[in-house]
Amino acid sequence: MGLYDRDYSQFDDGGEPRFGGRLASHPAWLIILVINVAAFLINGLFFNRSDSLTTTLSVHDETLYQPWMWWRWLTYGFAHGDLNHIFFNMLGLFFFGSAMERRLGKAEFTRFYLLAIVAGGVVYSLLTALAAAGADAPQVRSLMLGASGAVAAVTILFCFCYPHAKILLFFVLPVKAWIVGVLFVAMNLLGALGGRGEAQVDSTAFEVHLAGVAFAAAYYLGGWNLGTALPDWLGGSSGGSSGGFAGGLRDRFRSRPKLRLHDPDKKLAKEAAEADRILQKIHDSGEASLTAAERRLLERYSRRIRGK
Repeated sequence: MGLYDRDYSQFDDGGEPRFGGRLASHPAWLIILVINVAAFLINGLFFNRSDSLTTTLSVHDETLYQPWMWWRWLTYGFAHGDLNHIFFNMLGLFFFGSAMERRLGKAEFTRFYLLAIVAGGVVYSLLTALAAAGADAPQVRSLMLGASGAVAAVTILFCFCYPHAKILLFFVLPVKAWIVGVLFVAMNLLGALGGRGEAQVDSTAFEVHLAGVAFAAAYYLGGWNLGTALPDWLGGSSGGSSGGFAGGLRDRFRSRPKLRLHDPDKKLAKEAAEADRILQKIHDSGEASLTAAERRLLERYSRRIRGK
């Protein structure tokens, strides 16, 4: 099978993204959406307002001081207060999440989304603690819930990756993605600077949105790959032949033969096998998961195939 016979051998060079996904492939964005909807329905059908699943999953004012409750920094992203809340969050996840999963790959997109949730939860808890420490009067107890921080991160990452893609603002006005990103950040900055006020269960957590924005910006500008322990600029690796940080360590310390014989046929066969592995990696994790060495090898191999 030739290099260009595979449906996953075509690189994404930053062109127009495709939205949506096939149900049969079970993409990560769809699994996340189903979990959110299921949690919302279970809460509405089987729990009352005073003792709800939503309350259990949400971040509370005291979560920061209860390490045994830190799991809420993840679960709050799967809890929603009302129909509008979950509808618009899941709509954003459908459009932008489906496009970004195609670019990042299923595993990397999942890591990005979940870590964006955690980042928003931690930021909210820290800011709530600072506000309480400086308040003269007791604060109204609040809950923080919803996927909007993670969806904000996915949306801004989309704007970085596809700045000239057309987005229908308010489902009517076609606007370039970078303009939507700027407007989104500006609106949330204004909301955050307006003060936290008396936090309510259904109020907008602008700081969580901005935490998602900051996380997406750091991910894109820093060239991070969350499949490894460290981003590239801290000395991490974007992947290895065994995959991930542990695999990279195994490859680094694996004993290598001291004497190598030149065998052209064997070298070509090895290069073809390595190209197959890289193509499979693109299929599983997206082009962004490739290392610079893997990109060079694939380009060299493709030139060799075209030259035959």
